[in-house]
Amino acid sequence: MTETSGTDEPAWGPPTAQPPTTQGQPGPSAWPPPPTPPVAPQGRRRRLSIGVVVALVAGLVIGGGGVGLGWLLSGDKTNTAQNDAHNACDIFNGLQLSADSDLATHYRTSAAVVLAEAANAADPRYQQLRDALQGLDQQFNYIGVGNEPAAVNQLNKVVNSVKTACAGA
Repeated sequence: MTETSGTDEPAWGPPTAQPPTTQGQPGPSAWPPPPTPPVAPQGRRRRLSIGVVVALVAGLVIGGGGVGLGWLLSGDKTNTAQNDAHNACDIFNGLQLSADSDLATHYRTSAAVVLAEAANAADPRYQQLRDALQGLDQQFNYIGVGNEPAAVNQLNKVVNSVKTACAGA
């Protein structure tokens, strides 16, 4: 049951909207008709988007084919254990090792280890290189390098073992 205050509206809440009325006509007929939503043109827009999609797909296929052809015709065509070992040693030779090496040096050392592991997996002759680089990686990651003479001596031993392994690779 609702309370009323002498009108047809409830005593609580906002008043209900009443459409404007003209004399002699009921209220709802005075509302203007609802607007119709605009209709987007269909024909030309579809042709344009299909053409763009076809051009993009053709460009992707041609570009991918060009990259693949260039890769096929360039340099060394095989991934051999020897290439992996040489790349690991190239990374090692490019490192600037010190007692306070930065994080990027640690990541490069890890990359050299991964290449040495790949070389060893393909050819067991590269086990010495893998073991030496793993020792260097462990020196950085687990043991740590400090300025203490013992840590610096250990780092020098590990570096020399990697140099020896790279010379034999």
